[in-house]
Amino acid sequence: MSAVLWVSVFVLSLGLAYAIVFSEVTLALGRTLGNDAPGRGYQDAVTPPWQARFGLLVYVLTLVVIALSWYEFGIGRGLETILLLFAGSIVWRRLLPRSHSSHYLKLIVISMSRRYADWVRCGDRVRAAAMGELLGKMGLDLPGIPRRPETSV
Repeated sequence: MSAVLWVSVFVLSLGLAYAIVFSEVTLALGRTLGNDAPGRGYQDAVTPPWQARFGLLVYVLTLVVIALSWYEFGIGRGLETILLLFAGSIVWRRLLPRSHSSHYLKLIVISMSRRYADWVRCGDRVRAAAMGELLGKMGLDLPGIPRRPETSV
């Protein structure tokens, strides 16, 4: 049981780091698109649905591993688990693609484009137009959606 918990801490620290970095990227992009620095802007619209589910899964599993460590081995081991998750996620953040890399942006654009195409195909004009507008703000051309001119502030 002990080895399984340590391996799960190692894997979950990677998942935590990835989920946190991805969330930071979507927050920054959402704020940029929304021109709303103090709020979240369009973070919810640009976040891929799979990423939200992945983050939720990682957070729940993290709590389960901490609880199991505490239950099986005592409070000291539970605290060690928390510290290792924290330290591991810091190490993984250094190894994962940086938040300004194209990795995250590609995943976001692919997800947004797929949702746009799905909504067009299903006839959901309102959602398709909203997503098309966001993709236009990002400088991407879509059929039937005029590209927004660049504005300088």
